[in-house]
Amino acid sequence: MLSIIWVSRNDDHGGNLIPRTQASLNSLAEYRDTFGLDVEVVFIEWNPLPNVPKLHELLTWDIPVRWYEVPLEIHKKIPNWKELSLKVHIGVNLGVRQAHGEWVLTTTPDCIFSAGLAKAMAAEPYQENCFYRACRFDAHADLFSNLSAVEQIAYMEAHMIKRNIWGGRGIYTKSSGDFILISRAQWHSLKGYVEWPFCPIWMDGYMLYALQATGMKQIVFPDPIYHMEHTDRGLHRYKHVVHMNWHTYKRLCARMSETHHVPEINHEGWGLANLEKRQVAEDRWILCGAYEHPKLRHWEDDLFAKG
Repeated sequence: MLSIIWVSRNDDHGGNLIPRTQASLNSLAEYRDTFGLDVEVVFIEWNPLPNVPKLHELLTWDIPVRWYEVPLEIHKKIPNWKELSLKVHIGVNLGVRQAHGEWVLTTTPDCIFSAGLAKAMAAEPYQENCFYRACRFDAHADLFSNLSAVEQIAYMEAHMIKRNIWGGRGIYTKSSGDFILISRAQWHSLKGYVEWPFCPIWMDGYMLYALQATGMKQIVFPDPIYHMEHTDRGLHRYKHVVHMNWHTYKRLCARMSETHHVPEINHEGWGLANLEKRQVAEDRWILCGAYEHPKLRHWEDDLFAKG
């Protein structure tokens, strides 16, 4: 089984958040019936807004979905909580920790797999020593009619904005946060994404270089994912938030490539593993308990001093 990890909250990020997410859920159910795609969604509802319906109250689904809510009182324990209302990569790590599938895909709830990709994923005998990527096509989507996945993609093909194609050489880092698929065992071996509490810029690319440094081989599927275009994108959103700059990112990735060494940064409780999960419904849990975000090695330190 494949576990898909989504992290989101009902703040209408980018506009039409609910229709975009619903379209993604519908497409997964369709591909299960069409290609036998054995899939579950682990949905992390991070720091939901008060006085508005939560995502699990607004969406419908016909595939296994399990919901884990990270409330404000836990979110506030993580540095930069005011500046960043959604800690995406810590949320992904939580999802990885809860995944039941032997293979785990981290992606976003505003993407639809192409039919060719879904068919390949359903049939693919994944290899433990490989990490899998897919190119992303950005397009406008008709989200207000009851379209099948095939019809939705046909519409997006006719309203294409950009095709992010892999050139065939090197690590394909473009839009990497939208598709990274590796075994659950490999996610645990790396202790997930680095849980530095600042802005997540470049962290997906950092993960890909870390995977390569451990000796894993990249496989890029020939068929793409389709991203339902929305507003409020780009690095300008984070200009006032602490983040890893481009030069630091390139330096760290280059060192991992040269040394074949990945610095161990996360603690043993990565993915909020030490928190209690209170079950409130058959398929829904809320995290609770005392939490203190660990002091991790900072990105300005010489992370390879002992490597």
